[in-house]
Amino acid sequence: MPIDKELAEIKERRKEMRSLLEQDDGNLDLDRIREELEDLERREEELNRQKRAAEGKEHMRTFETWSPDGRTSGGYLPGILPSSKSHNRRDLRSYAAMFPKENIPASEFRTFREYMVAVADRRPELRTFQVQDPSLGGYAVPTQWAGWLLDQSLEGEIVRPRARNIGITQGDTLKIPAWQSEDRSEGVYGGFVGQWLQELEEANIQTGAVRSVELKAQKLAIYSAASREVLQDAIQFESMLVFSLRDSIGFYLDKAFLAGNGVDEPQGLLNCSSAANINRAEAEKIGYVDLAKMYAALWKQGGRPAWICSHEVVPELLTLKDEAGNLIFQPSAAEGVPATLFGYPLISTEKTGTQLGQRGDIMLANLTGYCVALKQGVVLDISNAPGWTRDRIDFRIVVRADGKELWDQPIATASGKQLSWLVVLDVPQA
Repeated sequence: MPIDKELAEIKERRKEMRSLLEQDDGNLDLDRIREELEDLERREEELNRQKRAAEGKEHMRTFETWSPDGRTSGGYLPGILPSSKSHNRRDLRSYAAMFPKENIPASEFRTFREYMVAVADRRPELRTFQVQDPSLGGYAVPTQWAGWLLDQSLEGEIVRPRARNIGITQGDTLKIPAWQSEDRSEGVYGGFVGQWLQELEEANIQTGAVRSVELKAQKLAIYSAASREVLQDAIQFESMLVFSLRDSIGFYLDKAFLAGNGVDEPQGLLNCSSAANINRAEAEKIGYVDLAKMYAALWKQGGRPAWICSHEVVPELLTLKDEAGNLIFQPSAAEGVPATLFGYPLISTEKTGTQLGQRGDIMLANLTGYCVALKQGVVLDISNAPGWTRDRIDFRIVVRADGKELWDQPIATASGKQLSWLVVLDVPQA
């Protein structure tokens, strides 16, 4: 679509969104509208920069972008250049944005299916993709398709789109600094204390307390299988294996980020020591007061907080009543409108593995307190030994990632209250 035409459409859409906000009757999903406005602003900025560059008015770096059909086009990835003022979270969590120094080349394979077929046939041209690490084996998926798989997976995930993301490019471990900010009774980040000074008065020296958080690229292996006939059939392959791989990557990454024990896998939210635990009033139940206490204990600065609960919790929430017997939580029945609780979206999932009444059956998280590290590259390995008699090809996709909390305990405010980026509903107090 021509740039000027798309800019005009963006202008009209923004006008519609502003009109909606002016006519707000209290039923609008304000988070969704603000998010769309941010997307429109980012896209408008991108198009204007492209327009200026085409006119020779602005120097810009270019990166190859990719799409599922294998076509590549020149262009830059928004939100990663120093001159960009709009740092949209989804941009910064894309594969190319996490590894911005790497030029993304066009793959010699036109589609991901074509690459998979070449691997299954062990074609000679794949020698340049062989992985040297004996523990991984297999072939390095071309950057174009590694990025596509991980970005496609991102759309269905809970944690990665909302957490702090960082790429591991050298080695398998990465150490990042984090402030010690647990006690805020007298100061803020790392023990810094504010001082009001008279003229020529000497200030006290401030020493920040910094600790190190180490992230290690843990190995996630996902297995799948396909008959040789399916591999050769583009339509069946795209609808079965590719999308299964994409969804599986998202499922198992999310499951680890939510419930992993931290041993040879990421440290999940349920095992973070910095969580604020709220004891529920009644066993096997979730009450309005429980939720209100959780909301009050959340550190709300920055990020996009969200409720995360198991599917079994939803009926309990839908039947919550006040003292007058009125239903408290009634999400909109309109398609595409997410349910919100205390103004934050509610996400129900099976990935936490919790049941109603267990610790963590519902959590409230501001995931800026959690860091996801992704190792550059995806590895594909194959074998036909398990399915030799049925002419079946077995695939193993290896993704390396880690996740850890950036806090080491809840913070204490000047009033003595404990706040955390993560609030977990616990069992009743003994």
